[in-house]
Amino acid sequence: MKKLLLILLIVPIIVHSQAKLDSVNGIIYVKEVRQIDMPYKKLKDKAFDWVAKSYNNSNFVTRINDDDKILTKGSFEVPATLSDIPMNKDLLINTKVNYDLDLEFKDGRYKVELNNIDFGMGPMVKIYLMDYDQFKSYSIDEAIKYEGPGKKAYLKSVQDDKKLKRTYDRNKDYWKQIIDFTMVYLSEIETSLYSYMKSDQGDDW
Repeated sequence: MKKLLLILLIVPIIVHSQAKLDSVNGIIYVKEVRQIDMPYKKLKDKAFDWVAKSYNNSNFVTRINDDDKILTKGSFEVPATLSDIPMNKDLLINTKVNYDLDLEFKDGRYKVELNNIDFGMGPMVKIYLMDYDQFKSYSIDEAIKYEGPGKKAYLKSVQDDKKLKRTYDRNKDYWKQIIDFTMVYLSEIETSLYSYMKSDQGDDW
């Protein structure tokens, strides 16, 4: 999948989907309805062929493969630099992003959704969208609910405005990198599928 995405960044594509960030619900998603003049069965078979070729690795699992829909789970990694941390000025971290690819088919069109984006960091998008006061309240609430070892020190650390503000500022840029890369990758996945569906042959990759 990484090879495919690198190719997409180099080769111009006329019709390009756009991942969206829902600031109300704190989610990232892609939702498109594509019009292609084919019977739904042919659209579905071609889409499954793309899925099989694009996700030829252990990170992809087909959960549903019905006559008129396909549901798969996939993942990719995005790079992000966490800056200004003790003992290490800049630390490059690859974050695994899990997602669902949901496809439904009707004669002459298909619907594609990329959703349930999971960064393995809790509600990261919602946290990224918080201002500092919201972040502070959220952090204190999380510390109060925490029942593991070191709870007292944890609660004390989130009540230290200076330290917490530094954490907030440092992570804000880090989260933005992850979110920006994720939106690009998701858009490229959908665009790749659409280009394949419109192609005359399935072996021109």
